[in-house]
Amino acid sequence: MGDKKIVIGFVSILVLACGLLPFSGLFASEHGSGETEEMCIPMGTFYIEPPESIEASRSKVSFPHSLHFSYNCNVCHHTWTGEGQIKNCMTSGCHDQTQSPKKAVREGSFSAEAIQYFKYAYHNQCIGCHREIRQANAKAEKRRRLGSVTIRKTGPTGCVQCHPREE
Repeated sequence: MGDKKIVIGFVSILVLACGLLPFSGLFASEHGSGETEEMCIPMGTFYIEPPESIEASRSKVSFPHSLHFSYNCNVCHHTWTGEGQIKNCMTSGCHDQTQSPKKAVREGSFSAEAIQYFKYAYHNQCIGCHREIRQANAKAEKRRRLGSVTIRKTGPTGCVQCHPREE
């Protein structure tokens, strides 16, 4: 008899949830005029390159934005509050320095001053994340014999892998 009550309870919740779906717009973000705000997420591939005032010593980096959609936006866009437009990384006051600071590395990672330099910010964020995934994959590989493990695809970590020679 207990199983029958559980099934009836589950079906009741499901029917109630389906009945509320037409009203789900009530929970969307609204702004003054009653219109809901839609988030526009750029698709495709972006190219990361230095600011116009800097002469590039390597080719631009191809960044497939849609391959990163499984991550929370704040992983990369760390100052975004979830509202309004996401600002460019080289926006004034963020990672807009165009010259490398003298003391770039402190205790194996970039210092707060160094990370303002656009090149170190990108290298720290992109390569750092790819290395973390690679290390997690190496640990998972060792456990593979013990059962199922998840091996995630990782991105490049080498100079030429990111900056292919232009022909």
